[in-house]
Amino acid sequence: MRVGAGRIFRRSADRRSGGELEEICLRQQELVEALIGNYRVVAHALDEAAGAGDQARMPERTLIGILPRTAYWVEWWRRFGPASGNEPKLQDPFGRSVITTFVKGANMGPYEAARHIPGVFGHELSYTANRHFSIVLLNEAIADLVNAHARLDISRAWGDGTTVAADGTHMDTHLDNLLAETSVRYGKPGGIAYHHISDTYIALFTP
Repeated sequence: MRVGAGRIFRRSADRRSGGELEEICLRQQELVEALIGNYRVVAHALDEAAGAGDQARMPERTLIGILPRTAYWVEWWRRFGPASGNEPKLQDPFGRSVITTFVKGANMGPYEAARHIPGVFGHELSYTANRHFSIVLLNEAIADLVNAHARLDISRAWGDGTTVAADGTHMDTHLDNLLAETSVRYGKPGGIAYHHISDTYIALFTP
């Protein structure tokens, strides 16, 4: 009987120890879950605060809003003018150059743009594009923007400007075009436009 009682006592003690251990494990699990829950709440709050801070520092910009800002800071709009080299006689050369740049960059016609942009007339945009814009002047304005970007610290985050990557894009052309040829890769006639991008993420040359 003594042996049996001892065994029963040990079994009950083992069961009681197991129950206490299980209770301790449950408490530890609840504590861990509570800590994880608090961490998630805190992390979510930090993410929201960081997002709000980023949004405040970098508000959403529109393309039509970016163009006049860069034109004001860099003054690339001053590159455009009559072929004679004289000062433009436009009433608002700054605004006219910015709107014309946006319209041409968006591949819109002057009269199509006039239907969507209040206060703009098609003949004004057409006159500015034909009389004040040229390939040479566009390249000069692009050079101003490239040089302005090169002066920013962020432009050196990917490289120092000594490495260039090239990529070709197939362009459809007329069959009787002297520049057209049949591409083995694309399997159809046309031309290949090669884009050269530097490691400072600036388009150096686009034919």
